[in-house]
Amino acid sequence: MNDRVRVIQQAVDVLQAATYLEIGVATAKTFMAINAPRKIGVEPRKPNPDLVPLIDRASVCNFQLKSDDFFATEPGLFAEQPIDVAFVDGLHDWQQAVRDVENCLDYLSDSGLIIMHDCSPTNEIMTTPYDKL
Repeated sequence: MNDRVRVIQQAVDVLQAATYLEIGVATAKTFMAINAPRKIGVEPRKPNPDLVPLIDRASVCNFQLKSDDFFATEPGLFAEQPIDVAFVDGLHDWQQAVRDVENCLDYLSDSGLIIMHDCSPTNEIMTTPYDKL
């Protein structure tokens, strides 16, 4: 288990999170490794083929949308079950990351937690917006 998965899973476990949201699913390795009762992934690219069989279940959803479009079109997903843990790892663009956090805050449970990735880039590629790679 890598550090990213360990941190997220610990947050899910400690908070007894019912809903986990991941923005920037990409290869879905982190998303598939997290154990939560309800998982929602957002990624504009086609899902990893390994993820496809899992999204047939009601407890696992994957939206092939940009995160701004997701929050604009799917707010009802959080009406009865807000976000307990969100992992923001989207476009690697600070303006988008701020919007993703602000959008998550609108639907975050009172004890919810937002975990961000790539906040302290160590090389140039980490500063390049995902859609520019």
